[in-house]
Amino acid sequence: MADAIIRWSTDNWQTNNDTCTRNTKLDIYVADLSFSEDVREIKFTFFWKVANRWENKDFIVSLENSSR
Repeated sequence: MADAIIRWSTDNWQTNNDTCTRNTKLDIYVADLSFSEDVREIKFTFFWKVANRWENKDFIVSLENSSR
């Protein structure tokens, strides 16, 4: 994985957030996304910094509240 900006949304792209990845020093980049507990789906894509390009694909993660 390479250094990137994650553009993500919890409301089907009505609004969006940008979160930069960080290097773990193991050549693995990670990012922490903060959102409310009632979120059920996150859509996201990547901007690859070194390549200076967008992924041009959306990814979706569905969330489930385990305390129910």
